[in-house]
Amino acid sequence: GEAAGGLPAASGAPLPAADPCFTARTDELTALERMLRSAPAGGCVAVTGMPGAGKTALAVEAAHRVADAFPDGRIFVDLRDGADTPADGPPADRAQTLDRLLRGSGGPAGPADGSSAAPRVLVVLDGVTSEAQVRPLLPALRGAVVLLTARRVPAGLPGLRSVVLGPWRPEEARRLVGLFTGRAGTRAVTRGGTPVLDPGPAPDPGTVAEIAELCGRLPLAVRSAAAQLAARPHWSAATLAERLREEGGRLDALRSGDVDVRARLLEAYAACPDEQRRAFRLLSLLPPGRFGAVQAAAALDLTGPQASAALEALADGRLVAVDRDGWHLPELLRLLAVERLALEEEPGAVRAGAERVCRAYVAAAAEPGHAADSGARGLVRLAMTAYEAGLWALTVQLTDALAGAGVQDEGEAAYTLALDAAERCADRPAQARMLRSLGDLAWQYRRVERAHELFSGALALARAADDEEEAARALVGLAELRLDAGESAEAAALLEPALTALSAPGRTRGRYEASRARALLALAQDGPETARAWFGECLELAGALRDHRLEVYALRSLRALSSPSGPGADSGFGSGSGFGPAATRAVEIRPGLWRIHPAGVRT
Repeated sequence: GEAAGGLPAASGAPLPAADPCFTARTDELTALERMLRSAPAGGCVAVTGMPGAGKTALAVEAAHRVADAFPDGRIFVDLRDGADTPADGPPADRAQTLDRLLRGSGGPAGPADGSSAAPRVLVVLDGVTSEAQVRPLLPALRGAVVLLTARRVPAGLPGLRSVVLGPWRPEEARRLVGLFTGRAGTRAVTRGGTPVLDPGPAPDPGTVAEIAELCGRLPLAVRSAAAQLAARPHWSAATLAERLREEGGRLDALRSGDVDVRARLLEAYAACPDEQRRAFRLLSLLPPGRFGAVQAAAALDLTGPQASAALEALADGRLVAVDRDGWHLPELLRLLAVERLALEEEPGAVRAGAERVCRAYVAAAAEPGHAADSGARGLVRLAMTAYEAGLWALTVQLTDALAGAGVQDEGEAAYTLALDAAERCADRPAQARMLRSLGDLAWQYRRVERAHELFSGALALARAADDEEEAARALVGLAELRLDAGESAEAAALLEPALTALSAPGRTRGRYEASRARALLALAQDGPETARAWFGECLELAGALRDHRLEVYALRSLRALSSPSGPGADSGFGSGSGFGPAATRAVEIRPGLWRIHPAGVRT
């Protein structure tokens, strides 16, 4: 029916139907249900979080699950701009309307049947934008429990409890195959003479998990991706994943019908003041992943405390996320920030910001034990950014920081660009380093002839530049090629001068490489006891470098040598692990039997 003034009564503002595809959010749903069941009359519970995180879906699902706790009614009110709801109009009119709705449901004036039991009514206020939007409604809501959804917590509401939503957790994303099954665009088959629709085989869970990651595990984006797959029967999940891998077009690809992920994210961006929007744009200069206040300060050209304050403001606006490990831009918001940076910032400001960020990461990479493996891809991206900005010296420095970081997939491109940058700087020692690093990658991929060519080029350049350390490291690379070919005497001849040169102070990493090669040579020439001594030196050097990856390799090698079965197949040194049957015989090390490649270690 309708209340006075033609406004719908409670039955005219029903709770939306439960979503049959609602998935995950187990922890949040449990917490929210507990809060609602225990909330007193006039209590307020909020679901907040970044745009597209599924706040409304969670609120509606929870409201359905607590139906038994609210026998006098559940009312849904959409407060978004332009929403055609009973709460349209000025705040006073909205409050009067809500008051009539609640009275019709047994609200503050008492149950409609005249009983004395306290009424239990749940009011869902969807799309709250501020405390000012809710506070005028509180008198009308004093006898109800309020569940509101908002991007940010509306501070100042009495007794407010909240649940904060971010992206789906990784373990939840692996359970999303159901969103991609039973999709439209299925092929017709006949069963028992009756045409039916066959959805075909379920998509590969690994592909679905990749799609979820490319969508930043943001529910709105994942659902948009699933809807696109449903609308295109000629696509497979692999087709969709391929389209989403291109960062520049991903937000365009996540638009299906009236669901536009970019538009939803832009709402949050537009709601922030100019200063916060500019900070958000500049943060896109940082590589993907977590960052600290120091890195943010470099991007924003602020002091550390100022940067921390800016990050807190952006977190309040749900444009950045924070956890105990640091700050980060959620993936799709990062892509939006990249777009807005290109559209709204002057090129000079972008270049200056990129230079500040690159210098900050170079300084961090120079610190001992900087854990290059955790930020290797970020260093590669920054090196490419520096190259595109014409920052040649920084390109070289960032690429130098990749030493031992294990980036085979992207390393070749980074070292190639850095080689060109070194040539533009006329920096021959840097050219030698890049050639040697490219030689390492070629060697890891078993491109032996190419590796020999690159190591030889590095040796020539290093000698021409009178760079003794780099020449010695190139000799180690050539020695390993000889060793792999079973040419132990030739390898020994190359290693002897390399070990001498790399014994000088400050050459620890090169000394580690030479000692490792000498240990392997010992297995071919001298036996396990001599090899154990050399691997012991490797362990000490890895400790000095504070490089956990190198320490693990040295420890594993020592354990294998101490195994009762000797350095054989059951001791961790089987084929492809570093010590095969030839090493056990201490006669020769045949190609392919002694090499493995844990990330960043040529062994």
